[in-house]
Amino acid sequence: MRILLLRVLLVVGVVLAATGCSTASSSSTPGWIGASDYEKERAAEAARLQWPNGAPASFGPAQQEYQGVRMSYQSGAGATDADQAWFCAWSKEWLDGRTADANNANTALTQLEGITKLAIWPNLMGGQQGMSDALDKAKLGDPSGILQTRQYFCM
Repeated sequence: MRILLLRVLLVVGVVLAATGCSTASSSSTPGWIGASDYEKERAAEAARLQWPNGAPASFGPAQQEYQGVRMSYQSGAGATDADQAWFCAWSKEWLDGRTADANNANTALTQLEGITKLAIWPNLMGGQQGMSDALDKAKLGDPSGILQTRQYFCM
């Protein structure tokens, strides 16, 4: 029973770390920000990025609390989430346009190659090679890597 409890706690910890949020009672802890600062960070990153058709993604409000406890977000999570939405928008643009409009597809692929310069890149950790491979395949006209990446990134 004790081992099961430890496993459950480990899984919960991994999930919270992966999502960049916490139920810490105070966002004044170094490295953590409140929901409103998370939203500002996300909006600032979204405004900085170039989006298909010039329109940034629209985001819902950040979760303010969970089970009555105020939420805190890891500093940088807002920018990473905006970058993820950016990737999803441009990868869809590339997938939709690659057979219909070569110019739009080339623009989309060029944009996607810029992911290495975004806040999300260091957070991909082991996924950097997978993303690089997906982009290399896309340059050859193979959508399989982008499709696979979208399964994880773009729900």
